[in-house]
Amino acid sequence: MKYPYLYSTMIGFVTLSPLQSPSCLAATSNDDGAILVLGDSWASLSNLFLSNVCHLGTDTNGEERAITNNGKSGSTAKQWASGDLAVQSFTDAKYDYDHVWLSIGGNDFNCDPSYHEEIAGYILEVISDIFASSSNDNMEVLYTGYGYPSEDICKSGDSATTIALLDHLASLIRTKIEKSSYSEKVKVMDIASMFVTEDSSPFSDKEWYADDIHINEAGYEKLFSTRAAQEFFGCIIPQEGDSRSGVTTPYSLTTYECVILFAVSFFNVLLF
Repeated sequence: MKYPYLYSTMIGFVTLSPLQSPSCLAATSNDDGAILVLGDSWASLSNLFLSNVCHLGTDTNGEERAITNNGKSGSTAKQWASGDLAVQSFTDAKYDYDHVWLSIGGNDFNCDPSYHEEIAGYILEVISDIFASSSNDNMEVLYTGYGYPSEDICKSGDSATTIALLDHLASLIRTKIEKSSYSEKVKVMDIASMFVTEDSSPFSDKEWYADDIHINEAGYEKLFSTRAAQEFFGCIIPQEGDSRSGVTTPYSLTTYECVILFAVSFFNVLLF
């Protein structure tokens, strides 16, 4: 090979990510793979950070997938279940959404476990409203729950008690969803310990948090870059029988990246 540097440059480009190996596919239209974000402040404060992962694009970009954020800061699962917030999101929808990221229940949480069953019930009602309001039979919902707070929000003086209460609610929600008729179309993603480090344990590291309970932009990047989230939103394609983390799978390059790859490889062939 006459110019191995050019070849190595091309190879380095196509292996940019340890999680992904690319295929040159055209960017999808707004109606294809559109994403709807629903829920409380974890949803609303995410803005469009999801668009930073795997070139999803935003609803202001007519050539790529749309992301609509209808999160309502301070809202509760009870409010979403008793009102028309979810229904209205589909009544006024710009797109026929394929994916919904749902984040609710955090504002309903209290340190009295006797209310937890009720909260889980509200969340299932909201999920029911989402599917009843959508005309897309292929739509799927991602329910992530929450990371542990960065401080003891129960102020119990016993961190183990607070963690146990948070786990109790999360377990009830998961069980309620898994036993429902929507179990095949709702992915429950446990992110409770995602932001915990050795120094911060059992609570989350402040590096990923804007305050006691809300993650910052780096936290959203960490969340949306996980294998589970990327597979749900179609950033990578799960291989049959492969449940390992960090395995290389295909994803779609942008048109710009494909042009660069083609130009480098074509130039290299001419000089071979």
